[in-house]
Amino acid sequence: VGGVSGAAVGAGHKAFASGNSAERIRRPENWVPIVIVGTLLGVLLYPAAELKMLAYLFVPWQALVAASIAFGLTRA
Repeated sequence: VGGVSGAAVGAGHKAFASGNSAERIRRPENWVPIVIVGTLLGVLLYPAAELKMLAYLFVPWQALVAASIAFGLTRA
């Protein structure tokens, strides 16, 4: 629960911060995927911590959140 809720809050902050400079991200159809992707990847936090592989988690995590931001920016 901690990884999921922390990831949801972190992704929400990322969506809020990117929405400050990009008006398109402020629409729900563009910021909701950012929060969903971040939250779903939060499920992997504790297994990655137990295996001492956090560095391998953060690369795809940040890449997928960045990709969802880019997708939201390019949507009409």
